[in-house]
Amino acid sequence: LIVAKNALASVPEYIGGLSSLTALDLSDNQLTALPSAIRMLQRLRVLRCANNKLKGALPAEVFELPELQELDFRVNRICSISDDLGRLGRLTELRLSHNQLSGLPVAVYRLTNLQHLEAANNQITDVDLSITQLVNLNVLDLSNNSLTRIPFEMGHMTTLRQLSLQGNILKAIPRNVLDKNIDFLLNYLRNKIPA
Repeated sequence: LIVAKNALASVPEYIGGLSSLTALDLSDNQLTALPSAIRMLQRLRVLRCANNKLKGALPAEVFELPELQELDFRVNRICSISDDLGRLGRLTELRLSHNQLSGLPVAVYRLTNLQHLEAANNQITDVDLSITQLVNLNVLDLSNNSLTRIPFEMGHMTTLRQLSLQGNILKAIPRNVLDKNIDFLLNYLRNKIPA
């Protein structure tokens, strides 16, 4: 169901009656909250809520959707995410760019099926070593944050095909290295791991 670009300020609670729904696109509206009935969409695999006016914590209703594979909350004002995110074990794509996050929740590192993680243009200051547990990750975009360091062990994340770190204040990685191809960057990181 696509109801994007409709200037919606709210979504009616009766949406919960669409129990067979597998994809819901609420992007490009004026939403400040999600209806609590959204948790009734137990077959939902795709939820897109990009470019709305959602602020504060990522809506808790999302964590009640066990089949979710793609979650898109780009361009909102989300500043925190509950560790309940770890309940979304089937998640393969998580898009959180252009929000107000100061960090990634520990739960994100338990999403071992994750292939695509976008968290660019936030205020993230640190990435935990646990990120290396995301063994299926192909795309990681942490550009334009407030990172001063990343774990060099990320060099062992050989499934990565794209690692975007530009626009941070990384002290141990020269800017010209960030502009190189992914294999060069991963090799650089591996060579920085203390013996």
